[in-house]
Parts: sequence; C-alpha cells; structure tokens
Amino acid sequence: MASPASRRLTRCLLFLLVAASVVLHVGRAPSAASAAVSIAQQGWGYVDSSTAASSVGAWQWSGAEWSAKPRPNGQRVYVWPYDNTWSWSWDETNGWLMVLARDLSMGSAVGVVKPNASNTGVPAGTRLTRHDGDLVITKAGTVIDALDIYGVVQVKAANVTIRRSRVHGRGAGQEPATLLTNLTAGATNFLMEDSELTADFPSVKINDFMGGDMTLRRIESTRGVDTGGVFRSNVTIEQSWLHDSTHYDVDPGHADNQSHNDGIQVHGGSNYRFVGNTITGHNNAAIMVNQAVSHTSGLLIDRNWLDGGGCSINIAGANQYGTSELTVTGNRFGRNQKFANCAIIVSPTKHALTQSGNVWEATGAPVTLSRGS
Repeated sequence: MASPASRRLTRCLLFLLVAASVVLHVGRAPSAASAAVSIAQQGWGYVDSSTAASSVGAWQWSGAEWSAKPRPNGQRVYVWPYDNTWSWSWDETNGWLMVLARDLSMGSAVGVVKPNASNTGVPAGTRLTRHDGDLVITKAGTVIDALDIYGVVQVKAANVTIRRSRVHGRGAGQEPATLLTNLTAGATNFLMEDSELTADFPSVKINDFMGGDMTLRRIESTRGVDTGGVFRSNVTIEQSWLHDSTHYDVDPGHADNQSHNDGIQVHGGSNYRFVGNTITGHNNAAIMVNQAVSHTSGLLIDRNWLDGGGCSINIAGANQYGTSELTVTGNRFGRNQKFANCAIIVSPTKHALTQSGNVWEATGAPVTLSRGS
C-alpha cells in the first residue's frame, strides 16, 4: 500500500493535460472482495506513449493485497470502474487506482499505439471456456464473452457482441470454412473486440473473416488465405493486427494456380473505415480494393501501419463497378513490397483518390503514388 505522503500527493493528481491531450484518472480501488472480478471485467486504459514520462504506476490486485506496479508507456492496463461517471471519494483504507490514458474508450489511441501481439487479441490472464463445434448465433443482442471456440462462428442476428474470445476453426478432416462470417441480411451492428481468429488447420478454403455490417476492434487475425473480405457495407476495422496469411503454391481458385493473399479485400459496398491497424505479411496486398461485387464508395484508410504485397494498397483499375469517395491518409509503410517503393498503386483515370500524409515509416519521407493501368 502506498505511503501516507504518496497518498496525499495522489489526491492532487486529477487534472487534464491539455497540451498532450491526456487525462490522468485517479480513482478508488475496489474492495478486496470484489477486486479481482471488477478488474477482470471492467475494461481497458492505455498509457500514452506520447508523454515524456517513461512509466506510470498502476495499482494491481495480487489476490491478497494491492501494490503499485510500474507500466511502460504504450502498454494497456486494466481500469476500474469502467463507466462514464468518474466521481470518486477518498478512502485511505483501500488505496487508489491510477491510469494515465488518452481516452478510456481508447478512441484517441487509434493510430497512435501500433497494434501488435501485446495489445491485440485475448487479454493476458483471461480464462476461456472451451466450446466444441460451430457457433451459429441467431438471437438478436447475444453477448459472447471469454469462449475458446473449436469451430467457426456464423452471425445471423443483429446487435451481436463477441469479446475476449478465440476462434480456432474446424478440426482436421472436417469441411474447412471461413472462421467468422456475417453474411445474413439484417444481421447488423455486429461487434467483435479483444479476440483472435487463428485457424488451427489452415486450408486454401479458409479465410479469417468475411461479410459486412460489423466492427472489429483490437483483433488478432492470422493464417487464413485472405485475412478478410468485406462486401456488405458498414465495416469498421480498427486497432487490429492482421498478419501473416497462409500462401499456397497450388490454389485452384486462381487462374495462375497460386493463392493471392490479401489482408483486407474490398469487393464492393460503402462506408468502410480501416483505421489504426497493423497489416503485414500478405503476398498480394495489405489492402486490395477490387470492386468485384459492386461499386465501392466511402472508403477511409487512415493511420495504419502497412507493409508487404506487390503493392501494399492496391486499388484495381480493371473491374467494371468503379469507386468513389476513396480517402487514404496518414498511413505508415514498410519497405517490403515486391515492387520497389510501391506503397499505393491506383489508376488516376479510373479512381478519384484523396490522399495525404502517407509516409515511409522508417524515414517519415512521403510516399509517391504508383500509377496503375
């Protein structure tokens, strides 16, 4: 427990750091009886990596006592309670929980903290309950929390939420299928967060996710032929780590008999937001806009970390449906494209693209558009 002097100091620390757009939230820790449950279930905070301080102290419940544990900038930590009231009373017996965070909803952390193994997927320490077989969700408003799913997930109802869960796909010898689908008309407003999509038995027939009318947040998604395909409109993917698809030299689904691995494929539709993600390890493109199903409009690709592919963003010019309202801003690119310096390829005669602030991550130098046919 903190010393009396440090507790007195803590009382003075609730203030807004305007210059850094950072808030220091100070709150009373829960009682010992409820501490473990409350902390496990009540949400996240982020230590702001743009501040000058090298670390911040956060109270941690060990199961027997509270102690202050330093956390490095950029690491997410538990916050309690996670609500909008933030009214506190001083209690010297139970101590205080402090979290330095930009935004407790993590909205302003988008595009600031680079998604990776430490801050996406199922949070460390989460106890998962095993579920064997496919999970087909047909009841509106269903909430799934902390499941270890050995099967695929099919969302067929509105307002479904899945959080802190892992999807492995079907087992060996079973018919392969995409790990997560939301393809049913009316299955709107689907949310998956703090979860993982990883096929235990990859196949040329397995993608990680497919569909529309969904938000994916802080997801780790890997090992599918394509990480994701979207075509039913209204998709937000943010703060997620989409990486390392599985390539096949023999794939009968393509004319050249090889798999064309993409991070996100946009086949058509409108209102897409891909913001603050890390998308790497795909041999064709990190983001492929191919308009294969319908016209594509209202697409925002903003503040991501992108690498790989022939070109990392490929806005194809050949398909009939076309595009409108395409915006690509503030993205940071690695240098591992198959075609040198091809961060973004687009046909200026077929697509009206608004772009600015796109740079090479290593140097900060602006990228140059490559002109497609």
